Amino acid sequence: MSATDSRFNDLLRHIVKNSLFTDRQLYIISKVKEKQKLLDGISSGAYYRQVRQCKNKIFGVVYSIMLLKIINVLDEQAFNTISELSDRLARISQSDSDLIRDIDITTVIFKMDQLISSLSNIN
Repeated sequence: MSATDSRFNDLLRHIVKNSLFTDRQLYIISKVKEKQKLLDGISSGAYYRQVRQCKNKIFGVVYSIMLLKIINVLDEQAFNTISELSDRLARISQSDSDLIRDIDITTVIFKMDQLISSLSNIN
């Protein structure tokens, strides 16, 4: 793993740490998206239980987002900001390592945290 990969992984670890998903759940979700039916070292019953838990958590997140919009905690500008930030992070993750090398990940994390904390209409 290069230093560049490590720096971007620091950003991803920060996002995961502050999300509602565990590393294991994100691993399961990625494998389901890749259409991989079973994982090594896990029984089929445990796998399908974890897949169900992941789906339930995703549903919960989506319903929570809808609820926050309904009660005006997140407005349209917040959704646009979240979408733009996500798009930028996706472009960074798919770009060449030169771009990531030139980015100060600590500053990105700090600004991302500031931006996310400012999105809520709760003071």
